[in-house]
Amino acid sequence: MGKVTSKKLLQNAVSGVDPFSALRYSRLREQTPNVLRAEEKGAETLPNISSALLDLYHSLWAIEPTVKSVEETPTSLRYWRQLYESALNTSAYQQMHARTQLQEMLSIVGTLAMNESVLGMIPDKDKDNLQQQAQVQAQADQAQQEMQDAQGQADGMQQVVDQLQQAMNDGQPSDQNQDGEGQPADSQNQSQQAMRQAQSQMQRAQEQAQSAQMTFEQAQQRLQELNQELMGEAGSEQALQKQQELERIGLQAAKDAAEQVKEVSDLLQSWGTDAGELQQMDSQKALSIVERMKQNESFKRFKELLGKMRAISARKSRSNQRKNGKKTKRVVYSDDITRAETDFLVQLTNPYLRHEALQQWMQGTIPSTEEEIKQVLGKGPVVVCEDGSGSMSGEKKDWAKAVTLALAYYAKLERRDFVWIHFGSKDSRMVVRIYKKGQMTLEQMLEIAETFLSSGTDFEKPLDEALRIIEEEKLLEADIAMLTDGECAVSDEWLAEFLKKKKVMEVSVFTVLMDVDSSSSATVETFSDQVETVSNYTAETAGQQVIAHLR
Repeated sequence: MGKVTSKKLLQNAVSGVDPFSALRYSRLREQTPNVLRAEEKGAETLPNISSALLDLYHSLWAIEPTVKSVEETPTSLRYWRQLYESALNTSAYQQMHARTQLQEMLSIVGTLAMNESVLGMIPDKDKDNLQQQAQVQAQADQAQQEMQDAQGQADGMQQVVDQLQQAMNDGQPSDQNQDGEGQPADSQNQSQQAMRQAQSQMQRAQEQAQSAQMTFEQAQQRLQELNQELMGEAGSEQALQKQQELERIGLQAAKDAAEQVKEVSDLLQSWGTDAGELQQMDSQKALSIVERMKQNESFKRFKELLGKMRAISARKSRSNQRKNGKKTKRVVYSDDITRAETDFLVQLTNPYLRHEALQQWMQGTIPSTEEEIKQVLGKGPVVVCEDGSGSMSGEKKDWAKAVTLALAYYAKLERRDFVWIHFGSKDSRMVVRIYKKGQMTLEQMLEIAETFLSSGTDFEKPLDEALRIIEEEKLLEADIAMLTDGECAVSDEWLAEFLKKKKVMEVSVFTVLMDVDSSSSATVETFSDQVETVSNYTAETAGQQVIAHLR
């Protein structure tokens, strides 16, 4: 669709979107290829597709979206206006809006979903009529512009005529020469000639304005006819049927979009994040990450388990904070209006202060007070050694990924360093990542969920690496979690050296044994302080039993 200004978007919008929001959306639109592709795909169905997407986005993002009255809406847009209003009047939309307001990422998801659903349900006969209306509307707009231009030219020439007439009246018509009083004959003739030319040009401009007005009125009449063919005469059976049809489309579109928004919202919650974290990213990148999350087959299987384990992690962390932390407050600045102080929200509603408040919003300097709980120092890092051998595929891998991500989430809440070691055989590569204070992006979480070596098994290499990192990074009082099915042996020499170092470094090791199929606890029991088996876990108790081992 190319470059479209916010002013152009506003011209064909049927919502009460304001210029600031339209400008914000136009910038978002240019950064999001998915939106541009939606416009290209829908242009043959809804000629006003660019503005229709703005309307949908506004209905989801704004706190109190509004719809223009029928009288304010151009004839060619009344079909879309009725459909749009029908969608906003559904309970499905209200439920969705509760999730999406002021949430950019979820608003985009809902916008694209509603748009796709609407486009798929508009009948072909309606599409043809809408295209005709768009063409006639373009003719009407052009004729109106030509009428305004011609009338402006006529008004300008009228001023010239008036000025010439005034100049001629100020001088007395006379046959005297330049030495006498009065206006010279040659000058008078020139003034009269200039006036005739101005009057002629004024007349032509008036004729052009009248011609353009006739074209405009004819186009308007044709628009009324096309709209009546499409929508039916007011109060008629056809009009009632069309209204019911558009209500059905609006309801279904709202339902479809609400399902997708809920899916993404639940997905983000299951991953231990929220839509606000995505707002800090480029919109297209955020959409891409969400799509990767949706397509992750392994995650689909352990989503419920992870969600419950994360909830337990959060409760455990809050309990620790209340027990050991000290509450403080600090002022932070961002573009997140959901955290804005009351004074700022009051400024937004005050016409004299609104401009300044909007500037703060655009610049990302909205003030908010954030409660911070200072943690007691000395909590050790969490080190996870995740077995990526071929025998760990299927349900074992699902358990291992769920436990890994739950521990990562707990470390993030507790601001504890988190180390992830994904290992396989002695000769295979080993993936090692260190996250200071548990800070981890969604992409990094996805890497954990998507990485699986599917090789052999070697315990010595990852555990040596874990001790090396703990020593090198000076990570005191570390907890090592070994996630494996235990099908591996270690040498006596290595075991003796490892246990010696483990004691000196005050490192705790606990193993979560994936015993859902073949497994062995013999080896892990030699170097672990505690061994837990997933066969004794349920989705409700797993998180509590795993987190309990962390100091």
